[in-house]
Amino acid sequence: MELVYRYFAVFVLGIVTVYFITPLIIKLAKKWNFVDNPSARKIHKEAVPLMGGVAVFIGFFILTVFVIVINLHALNLRLLGYLAGAVLIVIVGLIDDRKGMKPIPKMIGQLLSCLLFIFSNDVMGTMGPIWISLPIMLIWMIGLMNAFNFLDNMDGVLAGMSGILGLGFYAISLLS
Repeated sequence: MELVYRYFAVFVLGIVTVYFITPLIIKLAKKWNFVDNPSARKIHKEAVPLMGGVAVFIGFFILTVFVIVINLHALNLRLLGYLAGAVLIVIVGLIDDRKGMKPIPKMIGQLLSCLLFIFSNDVMGTMGPIWISLPIMLIWMIGLMNAFNFLDNMDGVLAGMSGILGLGFYAISLLS
């Protein structure tokens, strides 16, 4: 049961970390002109800072290091693949925020990120043969990335959804 409390503490620490990092990222986004400027198609009246994914990634990375330091998880190929996929998708997101990306290059970045995670975590065959499980996992992961990207246009919705999903995944991990 102690392990449950340790992971819950890490989860809460992650939320707190991102909460305190976000204002710093907002300042950096404004300083570096990573902002979404108002236009005829947008409802906001002033520039809105971007780079929210960077705040979430930094919080995630800090917590990953913390989990390794307190020996809840070992640094291994699975974790490195997860981190590499996360770094890649953050880079894709930053390029998209700064310059905008056409759908095909963005999809290639998302696909590579997912493949890094899938193959480093040896999850192939969990839903049957590779020709069934790989397309299902890729569609699911890329679909979630794009759903989150669309939700990111509504201030506050993404953060709330992420927190709810995080609690859901935490509950599922406890049950398994």
